[in-house]
Amino acid sequence: MKKINYILYFIFVILLYHLTKNNNIFLLTISFSLFIIFNSIFSSINIKDTLSKYYDNKYYYSVNKIFKYSIIYIFIIYLFLIVISFGICKLLNIDNLFIVNIFMTIFSFCYILIKVISEYLIVIEYKKLGNILSEIYLFINVILYIIISIILYKLFNFNDYINIIILYSIGIFTFIFISILLYFLIFKKIKKYNKKREELKINHINKIRNIIVSNNNIVIFNIIKNIFVYLSIIFLYYVLLNKYYYSYDKLTIYINNIYFYGVILVYYIYLIIKKVYIKDFNTLKDNIINKNNPNFNNFINKIIKVILPLCILLIILSGPISYILFKENIIINIVPLIFFYILYNIIININIICNKNKSILTILLLGLLVTMISEIPLINAIYRMGYELILGSILSNILGLTTSIIMGIILIKNKLKLPSMDNFNNILNIIYENILYTLVVVVFTFIVKVNTTTYISSILVIIFYIFITIIFNYIKGKIKKNIQ
Repeated sequence: MKKINYILYFIFVILLYHLTKNNNIFLLTISFSLFIIFNSIFSSINIKDTLSKYYDNKYYYSVNKIFKYSIIYIFIIYLFLIVISFGICKLLNIDNLFIVNIFMTIFSFCYILIKVISEYLIVIEYKKLGNILSEIYLFINVILYIIISIILYKLFNFNDYINIIILYSIGIFTFIFISILLYFLIFKKIKKYNKKREELKINHINKIRNIIVSNNNIVIFNIIKNIFVYLSIIFLYYVLLNKYYYSYDKLTIYINNIYFYGVILVYYIYLIIKKVYIKDFNTLKDNIINKNNPNFNNFINKIIKVILPLCILLIILSGPISYILFKENIIINIVPLIFFYILYNIIININIICNKNKSILTILLLGLLVTMISEIPLINAIYRMGYELILGSILSNILGLTTSIIMGIILIKNKLKLPSMDNFNNILNIIYENILYTLVVVVFTFIVKVNTTTYISSILVIIFYIFITIIFNYIKGKIKKNIQ
């Protein structure tokens, strides 16, 4: 069901793009970026392990108490997040942003509660329901999103912020509906247990703190990673509006294309690539933990061998793919981000395994700082060169990610006691191979044009260049075997 949800949400995003061409969804872009940050605070939430331990010992009172306290604790955190959201809205001074953020925050709260309830149900012997509850919630939401977005943008003529509030409200009402069903079918039937003597020693409040944030590094990493996008939106908004005097409509379309649709595409491509390397990553993780030979260099080389030619191919095919999905070329601007985003995620995750908290926080904050400092100067520099100003914002993100990647690699090599330059020749060989691959596909662009104007021609061009890539890799493999 998880895969089905991913596909449906992708379809919804593409549908939303076409439905909202005559509408302004900037409030959705900026509020959704904050939604991801709020969710990141709870990215390591884990109630199941603690509850399972008490349930196995038949401490049923403590199980129910910790579950209830966890919900209260999360609710209090979200009250603070609403206050933070109010402060941000005051600083940004964007019409109707605060009311949209309130509904976004409530939806985020519901989304996290569904996760908590799912884990609780698994523990109290409703394992099947607990395992699929989150996916059912997401599935119902996306079906309603598709139906209601068509109704909102095709039949009605509400203000843009009203439409966005309605979309956030879908998740809230779905949660209420599911909660009512769960109450009558399950929660109402749960017995009230008395506290056992052994449970008197349990400090439920302290347990909840560890449940909400079970891994500080993962939480900090996810928050900072998503702050990159949020700050880029804010910087770009103010620079283009106040310095370069872009009209509000033009500016917001500009930002929506890159920092909503573009970032979602980057994330989906990252998920696909993650499927390729996840087994090797888990092997590397086990080797680091067990202090075996981790083969860090071999792992990184494998990743670069996959994502570098993929990014080259995406640049070549950005026109046809964009035509099929959006009918305008959004992809070409975000391709460089894909390479550095994937490497950034991998390097930081390896650091989380083998380095101390302070070291990881330092490289994350330094990368964020570089992005913040460089964004406005790079936008100005790109303006002088005559390119699209959005490129300056993307380059600042790449610069920040690269800073964290380089520092992360240095920390990993120091921790694993690997020579600094022992992989240099291998990286150069990968770069040479991809330069050759780039030359091959560029030569073919003179024969088979990549500027397409129909769906059929776009599909045929994509198939052709994938075929060329397969042939190139086949010949390269044969040559390597002959040399060996």
